[in-house]
Parts: sequence; structure tokens; C-alpha cells
Amino acid sequence: MTQREPPAGAVRRMVRRYCRARIGGSGTGYVAADDLADRVAAAILHDRADELAGAGPVEVMVYAEMAAAVQRVVEDPFGPHAGSRLDRLPARTREVVVLRALVGLSSEQVGRALGLEPQAVTAEEQGALTLLRQS
Repeated sequence: MTQREPPAGAVRRMVRRYCRARIGGSGTGYVAADDLADRVAAAILHDRADELAGAGPVEVMVYAEMAAAVQRVVEDPFGPHAGSRLDRLPARTREVVVLRALVGLSSEQVGRALGLEPQAVTAEEQGALTLLRQS
């Protein structure tokens, strides 16, 4: 996300990818995930416009908002993936994998969102991928 202009498109993309990854799809595609993503992105863009237009990184704020929204909607945020290899990962490691691989954030952005150093993000991601390959 760029910090010089309101990153509306980037926020919408980030939230949509996250919701799709966490909620999943159904026979009708990603309708439920996309509906939630649209509402969450609109709320973030409306309620946090000043922060988004500021000079600092916004990943922490966007992540906190979208993760909380998904948590409120589904009892088990990884329910659609039940029985999948993602279930075998610790919660923070799942978040690293989702944010890096499915949302497309950099190690630095994931680190800011989760309060980790970029090197820790990379190490956790590599460890997760190794575990996923072995299972």
C-alpha cells in the first residue's frame, strides 16, 4: 500500500483476499466472504480515513480491523479449511501463511501487522511451508 494517497483499492484488495482466505467459498463462490469484505473495507475507509491518509504504515490497523470482523462472523475462523493442513499450524503461523501467501503482504508488512520482525515472519513462513509439505 502506498502511504501518500488514500489506499482505497489496496485496502479493498487486502480485505477481500483475507476474507476469502479465512471464510472460504461455497457453491455460489465467495459471496459471503466478499459481502463481509465489502462491509469491512467500507468501514475501514470511512472510520479510519485520517489514519489511512497519514504517513505511517497502515497494515497493523487494517489487519486488526479485518481480523476482528472475521472473528465476529465465524466461530472458527478456519472452519472452511477444517481438516486441512492449515489446521495443523499454530494460530499465529496460520496468520503468517494467510497474510503472506493469500493476501500478498510482504514480510515487513506482516511483521508490522503481527508485531514481529521481518526475519521472524520469514522463518515462521518457511517452517510452516516445511510442515505443510511433510503432511
